[in-house]
Amino acid sequence: MRYKAVIFDMGGVLVSYVKMPYIVKFYELVKNDSVASKAWIDLEKGITTVRDNNDIFASLLDKYPEMKEEVQKGMTSSYILSIFDNMVEDPNFAVAVPNIRKAGFRTAVLTNNAFRDEQKKRSVRLEKALEIHDAVIESCREGIRKPEKEIYLLAASRLNVKPKECVFLDDLSENCDGARAVGMTAIQEYGNDSLSAIRELEKLLEHSFL
Repeated sequence: MRYKAVIFDMGGVLVSYVKMPYIVKFYELVKNDSVASKAWIDLEKGITTVRDNNDIFASLLDKYPEMKEEVQKGMTSSYILSIFDNMVEDPNFAVAVPNIRKAGFRTAVLTNNAFRDEQKKRSVRLEKALEIHDAVIESCREGIRKPEKEIYLLAASRLNVKPKECVFLDDLSENCDGARAVGMTAIQEYGNDSLSAIRELEKLLEHSFL
């Protein structure tokens, strides 16, 4: 197989959650609550904004006082999802991505993301982790989200490659399954272990990136 492109998730891959474990815990709460999970999907599809759903997420946290206290320590404003302002670039991928590109592979970021402002212009993103890629596909701007097959096909199209020519990296199993369903090869990163994910990528692409 001759791969031509590597597609990265942002949160949990290019962006590390090592110093923000409350983000992962909060997301698990959201997934298991019917109202909050619907609000989260609407956010990621660009139907609503971070401000629109703040009351829903606040009500969810009211049920879990210890979790609420942990999340509040990470908030940079009155909005719950301001916890994502604390994102930091993963140091291993910060080194690997430029080398992947130097080796001749196209790269893209494919992220389920949300709008920060009512005008739907600004999204929750870490520019430093996105600026060097050939394409950045954000669910909130496209109206589709992982693991829907259309967003993977869109990413391949933006890179002008076939899905089977792509390697996709994500920290969520359902998103990796979505990529495989359209013919991509997927690597799941477990527990912020970016080094192991990069080593697996190196084996697939037969290059050293670190």
